[in-house]
Amino acid sequence: GNHRDLHRLIRRQRQMCIRDRSSIVTGLNQMDNNFDAAMLYPVDFPLVKTDTIKSLIRRYFQHPAGIISPAYNGRMGHPVLISVGYFDEIKNAPPDQGARIVIHGYEGKSDLKIVEVDDKGVRSDIDTPEDYQNAKSYNDE
Repeated sequence: GNHRDLHRLIRRQRQMCIRDRSSIVTGLNQMDNNFDAAMLYPVDFPLVKTDTIKSLIRRYFQHPAGIISPAYNGRMGHPVLISVGYFDEIKNAPPDQGARIVIHGYEGKSDLKIVEVDDKGVRSDIDTPEDYQNAKSYNDE
């Protein structure tokens, strides 16, 4: 039925974006030289709190780092704020790995700063109708 078709479409779109990084690369290519950084915010993470976004931006301006990632319970999540100096690396990353390989390549190095947040939305990936149903109770917890 409709749910199965929607799930198939979501999976196909996600694989297309991952395979060719088109969304990220297109966005980065559209930015002019007036930008110092970009926030990579996947649409399948809609539950991220506004305070988390503000924390990442505040962290960037207080202590600039190349890459700033939120973490929930010690596990990195989304969105990720990335300085302009890393854009070419992301654009040239292997198509099947995209920004992920660039970001994780800096784990343990000073380029990557982790901001621990009280926001499980940074780890809540919604890709299926089941994910959506589970997420509907998110704000009740």
